[in-house]
Amino acid sequence: GRFPWRTSNQATTWSQAGAAWTSSSTSAGSAIAIAKTDSNYVLVGRGSGHINKTTTGLTSTSLTTWSESRPALGYVSWVEFSPVDKNIAYATYSTFGVGKVWKSTDAGSTWTQIDGSGGGALPDIPVHSIQISPTDGQRLAVGTDLGVFTSTNGGGTWLVENSGFANTPV
Repeated sequence: GRFPWRTSNQATTWSQAGAAWTSSSTSAGSAIAIAKTDSNYVLVGRGSGHINKTTTGLTSTSLTTWSESRPALGYVSWVEFSPVDKNIAYATYSTFGVGKVWKSTDAGSTWTQIDGSGGGALPDIPVHSIQISPTDGQRLAVGTDLGVFTSTNGGGTWLVENSGFANTPV
């Protein structure tokens, strides 16, 4: 929808947790992440490619403006915070022809593409999800239309997961 919403009683009631999105206000949320290390840090990815963020998620109101960025023009399929650092976040896109995996080191204000390069680059296929190792922030895994790809160097290079997992959409 046009606004972020919050519940504190298992979805019995909801309150508006922010003002209307500043651009493409009709573009609905497609992904959400809350930092495990600080629940005030929230990201909402949208179908327009925009990612909105707040650092006041537990207290934001209908007057709170969430900041906005747009790493790529496409569908944000997943957003995720590092399990150990609220300032490190990732976003994936499931749109052909755009960067697939993006990393932020400032809690979602700015983004850097980490699709790899050359023979170690991700193919131009939809990426649907990302997981970050809780013990090694350089170890990443993404679910794609062709199975799982992994990186041991923070997205510098990617390899097809070949431990027996099927090459199927993940």
